[in-house]
Amino acid sequence: MKKIILLLLIMLPFFLQSIEQIWKFDEPDSSIVLYQYGKRYEPQIKDGVLHLVNGGILNNHKNVAIFPILDNNKYQDIELNWNMYITPGAEGCGIAFLNTDIFKADSLDLDLEHWEEPNIEGSFAIGFDVNNPPTSAWFGPDGNFYDRPQREISLHWNGVEIKKIMSPIEFRADQEEEEVKEFYLKIHQVIGGSDITLKIENEIVFDEFFIAEMQSCPIRLAVGGQTSDQTTTIILDDVSLKMDNKANKMKESINVEVITKQPVFIDYRETEHQVVFPEFKEQIGRVILTLEMTDMPGGYDHWDRGAAIYIWQDSVRYEICRFITPYNKGHIWKVDVTDFLPLFIGEKQIDLRVDTWQGKEENPEDQIGWFVSVDLDFYHGIPKRIPFKILNLWTGSFFYGDPLDPMSVHLPQLKLRIPEEATDARINLMVTGHGMHPNSQNAAEFMPANRTVYINEHKFDNRLWKTDCYLNSCRPQDGTWKFDRAGWAPGSVVESWKIELKEIVETGDSLKIDYVPMQYRNLSEGDHWRANHWFESQIIFYK
Repeated sequence: MKKIILLLLIMLPFFLQSIEQIWKFDEPDSSIVLYQYGKRYEPQIKDGVLHLVNGGILNNHKNVAIFPILDNNKYQDIELNWNMYITPGAEGCGIAFLNTDIFKADSLDLDLEHWEEPNIEGSFAIGFDVNNPPTSAWFGPDGNFYDRPQREISLHWNGVEIKKIMSPIEFRADQEEEEVKEFYLKIHQVIGGSDITLKIENEIVFDEFFIAEMQSCPIRLAVGGQTSDQTTTIILDDVSLKMDNKANKMKESINVEVITKQPVFIDYRETEHQVVFPEFKEQIGRVILTLEMTDMPGGYDHWDRGAAIYIWQDSVRYEICRFITPYNKGHIWKVDVTDFLPLFIGEKQIDLRVDTWQGKEENPEDQIGWFVSVDLDFYHGIPKRIPFKILNLWTGSFFYGDPLDPMSVHLPQLKLRIPEEATDARINLMVTGHGMHPNSQNAAEFMPANRTVYINEHKFDNRLWKTDCYLNSCRPQDGTWKFDRAGWAPGSVVESWKIELKEIVETGDSLKIDYVPMQYRNLSEGDHWRANHWFESQIIFYK
């Protein structure tokens, strides 16, 4: 018995996998290193708070606070709670979890160009941007064409902005009220990356937002803030950092090259690629598609083009990724395509289609277009649900608003039987609107369109409209990249409308599915690019 107790005492540190620290700033703390990169005022701890930036008559401040290293281990879960007072103005602040494998020294150079958009090597960071003034220019680098509220939040990993949104919650303080907001951030390592949850005043801003390939690392907290010609006040209090559950080292992914530097111009609008997938000895829990577009010798195609990646199985073609090329630019995107895991078996044909009309140059050194590369990374693990069967629903490009050829004719009611193994299901509706003036209401690219899906007795409503094009991480671009559009943005991967069916699926039962588009009549006639909706849709069954 004594031996058992002794063994338990020895093993106790291995079970205690949690560490927590709270900074209340009740008195100066020499373990927090403060840096001043701009004009007065310097950052300081006084009056029970951390004064990061003091907005006054002086401008162009940039200050940073670096907190002490609490632990050199990697953790699966990291939680940060803090109170923050930030006023409207310019520019904003960022909170970073510095990778201490990279940022080891006590003396660190963190004079970032933009702390409100903190791109830091090997590290995760979140930015709070209070400066995106409106613009009336159709073209150019400024994006806020519709004068939307200047309260933006961005997620960054390994020196790259992953996602930026206009916060649905007002986090900027009323200067007269001097109100402080409560923030909560959680990082949870999952298969193939990490989930990010952010709450402000207990309201969700990001709900388990997945960042591909973001793995755990030993971290050190840092906070930076800055202003420009306008001033901003940024004050922090009651900062609480908790790290739980030491992370296991994840296995390396199995990489499959699908397309390597495929030239894309008018001669190569559609290309076929043969891929042999390996036999996986363990369960695959996540599949990440990496899409990269780089310039050809003569430069980039100047226009935004509709594009897609397809895979064939049993003479049926499935769209696994839809994207819109940027105006005169390249980019890298990462997409979770785990739903299509049942198709990544054996030898398959994968097609790349880019709707470009970029001409062929006589001199190859003058050729304009893109080189496109696609990889798939397979991560071992047990997912929450395993996809095992995929069926196409409606596919095609259908004219919208033509009474002689109504869209409803191409969208008949579908009846499906639920497989016996199924315990869950999801519908992916990939629909984008195309065509513009002289179509009525500038349809369908620039016309919002409500739609309804009926599944048995259940009703689901959605609006085909994208209002965050101006915050696309592939910015700025040439062209009208900042305008709202019907479900897509230049330089982005298109997001499908996902309808979860777990509460509907009953083994052996059947589904009746109806798609009802908003009523619309195109009064414009003639030989022009008529309004249309481009459909690809599937139902995925899970076990």
